[in-house]
Amino acid sequence: MKSIKIKEIYNRQIIVLAIIIALSLVVTVPAFYPNRLNLSWDALFHMSRFTQIANSLSNCRLPIMITVFGAGNNLNASIAMYPWLADWFIIIPIMLIKKSYEALAIGLFLLNLITAINMYIMASYFTKRFSYRFIAVSLYLFNTYHLIDLYARLDFGEGTAYAYFPLVIVGMYYICDSKYVKGTLLLSIGIIGIANSHLLSLLAVVIYIFIVEIVRIIKRKITIKEIKTIFVSAVISLMSSSYTLGQLLFIRKKNDLFIPGQYTSQVSLTDSFNNLVANSFHEAYSSWNLGLITSGIILFLLFEVLRERGSIKKWGVYCIVAVSSLFIIYDFFPLNTKYKLIKYTIGNFQMTGRFFIFTILVTVISLLLWLEVKQVNFVKVIVIFVMLVVTSVSSIINYNLRGDVSRTPVSSSTWSKVLDSPQTSFDDYVPIQMHRKLQKNREPFKITKKSWDHCSVKYEIKVAKDGVYKLPLAYYENVPYEVRVNNKKTHLYSTKGQMRIAFPKGTSTLTIKSSVNKIWYLLFSISLLTTLLVYFMYFMYFM
Repeated sequence: MKSIKIKEIYNRQIIVLAIIIALSLVVTVPAFYPNRLNLSWDALFHMSRFTQIANSLSNCRLPIMITVFGAGNNLNASIAMYPWLADWFIIIPIMLIKKSYEALAIGLFLLNLITAINMYIMASYFTKRFSYRFIAVSLYLFNTYHLIDLYARLDFGEGTAYAYFPLVIVGMYYICDSKYVKGTLLLSIGIIGIANSHLLSLLAVVIYIFIVEIVRIIKRKITIKEIKTIFVSAVISLMSSSYTLGQLLFIRKKNDLFIPGQYTSQVSLTDSFNNLVANSFHEAYSSWNLGLITSGIILFLLFEVLRERGSIKKWGVYCIVAVSSLFIIYDFFPLNTKYKLIKYTIGNFQMTGRFFIFTILVTVISLLLWLEVKQVNFVKVIVIFVMLVVTSVSSIINYNLRGDVSRTPVSSSTWSKVLDSPQTSFDDYVPIQMHRKLQKNREPFKITKKSWDHCSVKYEIKVAKDGVYKLPLAYYENVPYEVRVNNKKTHLYSTKGQMRIAFPKGTSTLTIKSSVNKIWYLLFSISLLTTLLVYFMYFMYFM
C-alpha cells in the first residue's frame, strides 16, 4: 500500500515537471523566431562577460577581475563588480557547446525553468490545487515585465534575481509559521541566488525582510527563534556569496570608482498604457507594463475588493498593496531625489519599473488566495491560462518582427566580433578620474586590440615618438598586472586610474596580463560547497 502511494506521488511529480518544462519552452522558443536575435546593450555587456568567464573556467581557472573581452574594451573591473555565480545556466552552455547563440537559447530556457519551479514552490504554500499553482507559474512567467527583462533588455542579473524572489517570499512565510527548517532552507536558497546575480535585488530583499520583521514586532508576533532562524539564513547566504561580495569589496577598498547615480526614472502612464493596449513592449523604461491579462487580473481583483462587504479579506489586502505599488511605479506623483529619503531608498533602484517584480509577486499571492476562497472551477482557470499565453507569445513575436531602438543583430558567425566590438562602450566601475578624463584624451597614438585569452589581452600600439603615454585603459590599485612591451617586461605607471606605459617610436606590441590570488579560490570553494550543501539538505528534507 505504501509503495503504491509513493508511486502515485512520483508519477504526479513527473507530470508537474513535464508541464513546467512545457511552459518554459513556450515562453522561450518564440524569442528566437524568425531565427534571428537582436541584442540590446545590456545583452552585449553580459554575454561578453559570460564568454570571458566561460573561457576561464574551461581552462580550469577562475576569471581575473578585469574584463579583457568586450564590455568597453577598457579593462574595467566588471567581472569583479557584477555577480556571476548564479548565472551558471548560461555560462555552462557556453563552455560545453562553444556556440554562444545556441548557448543563449539554452540559457534562457533553463532560466525560465528555474523561475517556473521556484514559483511553483511558492504557490504550493498557498494552495493544494494543481490548476491554481500552474496559473501562478504562468502569470509569473508570461507577464510582460518579465518578457521585457528577458527579451528586450536581456538583463541576466535581474532575470536571475526574478527567478529566486519567490523562494525568499515563501521562505519568510514558513519561518513566520514556525516551520523553521523548511523556511531556513528556502530563504537561504533564494538569497543565495539573488546575492550571486544582482546586488540591487539583494538590497530589495534586505528591505523586504526588515519590513516584515518590523510589522511582526508591531503585531507582537515575532519570536526569538524566528530572529535566530533569519540570522542563520543570513550567515549561510554570506558564506555562499563570500566570493561575490569579497571581490566587490576588494575592488572598492582602494579605488574611487564611477558608480551609476541615484535617480528615479518613473514609468510614463501614457507610454505604458499605449503599449498595454497594443499588446507590445519596448526596452525604454517609460513604456514598461505588466501586460493585458495581468493588468486585467489586478483590476478584477480590485473590483472584487470593492464588492466585498464587511472587513477586507486577506487576498484583498494583498490586492490593495499591489495597486498601491503602482502609484510609486507610474508618474502619478513625481519622485524628486532632492529629498534624501527618496534618494537613498527609491533612488538606489534608479528605474521605478523595477518594482513591478513586487507588484506581480503580491498579485500572484492575492489571486491564489482569491481562487482558494471562491473555489473557481477548472474551465475558468484554463480560459485565463490560454488568454495569458496567447497574448504573451504574440507580443514576443511582434517584438522580434518589429525590432527596437539600439538593437545589434547577431548570429553564430558574427557573435565574437560583435561582442568584442570597440563600439561597445562601458564606463561603470572604472576609476572615477578616468571616467572624467577619458573623453578628453588626445594622446598622439593609435591602439588596436589584437587578441585575448582567459587572463591576458594583446594590443598593437603606434606612436610618433619615444615617450610615456596615457592609455584609455583602467588601472586598479590592488589588481595584479604584468605588462610587456614587445615581449619585454616594462614598468606600469598610473595616473589617477589610467595606465601610463613607455613605448618606443613606431609600432609596438603591448601585452597586459593579470592573475587570481589563491584567496579567491578559497572563497570560491566556500561559496560553492555551502551552496551545494544547502541544496542537498533541501532535497534530503523533502525526500
